[in-house]
Amino acid sequence: MFNPGVAYRVSNGPSEKKRAVSISQLFQKKRLCLNPHIADIERKHQQQQEQERDEDMLKEHDEEDDEEDESHHSNSVFGVQHDDNSILLNESVDDGPNMSTDDAANPKLYCSNEEEDYDTFTVSQKSVVKLLYLLDQMEAPDYAFQSIMKWASECYQEGFDFNPQSKTRKANISWMYHSIHNATSMMPTSRQITLPQPLPGMNTMGVICYDFVAQLLSLLQDKSLMTEKNLLLDPKDPLAMFKPADGKLGEALSGSMYRETYKALVTDPTRQLLVPLATYIDGTTIDTLSHFVVEPYTFVPLIFNYKRRCRADIWRPFGYVEQLNSKVTSTEHKLTGAHKVRNYHAQLSGMLKGLRNVQTGQDPRLRDVEIFLFGEVKRVEVICPILFISADTPAAVVSARHADRPRLHPPDYLHFEATALPI
Repeated sequence: MFNPGVAYRVSNGPSEKKRAVSISQLFQKKRLCLNPHIADIERKHQQQQEQERDEDMLKEHDEEDDEEDESHHSNSVFGVQHDDNSILLNESVDDGPNMSTDDAANPKLYCSNEEEDYDTFTVSQKSVVKLLYLLDQMEAPDYAFQSIMKWASECYQEGFDFNPQSKTRKANISWMYHSIHNATSMMPTSRQITLPQPLPGMNTMGVICYDFVAQLLSLLQDKSLMTEKNLLLDPKDPLAMFKPADGKLGEALSGSMYRETYKALVTDPTRQLLVPLATYIDGTTIDTLSHFVVEPYTFVPLIFNYKRRCRADIWRPFGYVEQLNSKVTSTEHKLTGAHKVRNYHAQLSGMLKGLRNVQTGQDPRLRDVEIFLFGEVKRVEVICPILFISADTPAAVVSARHADRPRLHPPDYLHFEATALPI
């Protein structure tokens, strides 16, 4: 049997040791790298051994023939006949193709110092080995090889020459963004705000936020998503007020707040679509010591049913709220609870600016927009108030105060029902 460690243990020179190390690095997941000549070498070695045994047997037979003439008379006296098929006392039974210990310790049987040995592999074999080596270096999972081979086969059949003009990932992503209209509108941006309670050396900060219109339209213009399976709307009259079929409370749109909001905001039911929003906000740590906390602020349109809203891919972000600390111990610059709330409100205000502009009319992109409804394209005006805020107690209280107190921020763009329970 082949022992992959033999090439290293019996190597006598630097080149053999270096070759053994390179082989062990190439196959890190217990894959064996056999010498391409190993089968031929073992077969020739076996034939050579058989030939030597045959020569020894012929030589012994010749010697026996000479001795037979001298001992024939004595053997015949005792009635002993010589059997050519018998096994001589000084011979042993052939072990077959199994190699002896000396053969296993012979490095010439398993590895060659000639670099031309690699050329005996086919192009397909060499390509596979190179790909396996790259995947092992990248610590890719085992199923990556099969996925890449399937992708390469499909691309080859379609005529891809595997020599693109852009060689790096960044360069390819760049031309993709430039070739697709509004491709960068889904990317986050940093919006500068002024802190009501400045920190030492910090009067302004950047709030990470997203374009609300682009995030909402990525859902409403998804034909596979805006189907009867996912929507609560009536397929015959999708712009009408939602009414539960059983007349009972269940979905988020079955409550009285939705009905009141619909009556207050929808003035033309033939072209206006009410899309109430449910928002969720909660903090999470992003470092190992739990010192750095951010709060993703996300939303989901409530025209989708509960089953579909439970999936993460339908939620879209407003942005991220950063927890601000003064990091000073002196009472002069230490932030009180009220100071932190004001800074928190400032971040929410900057983050929700896109939604506020849509609701106040400063951003007209949703006033006459095409969306999919049950497989058809309809041109509507989208009205999107906030109906629910789902959060833990501190965030819910701060968010509710942000909307309820006119002296802090105008509440006319937030129509919602605050709750501390998950939706």
